Amino acid sequence: MVVDKQKVKDIVDRLFANGKTPLDHFGIDGAEIIEVERRHPEVAKQIPMSKRVI
Repeated sequence: MVVDKQKVKDIVDRLFANGKTPLDHFGIDGAEIIEVERRHPEVAKQIPMSKRVI
């Protein structure tokens, strides 16, 4: 698989535009993510939000 690093950079830049975080961009917050992980652990395959350093 070939990754276009410029496209990735452009997407990341948009997610963090104007001081927003990706969570702000998608209209969710950490508490909502923790609740989803708690209720549906099968969808939380990565590092749980409660264990992340923000």
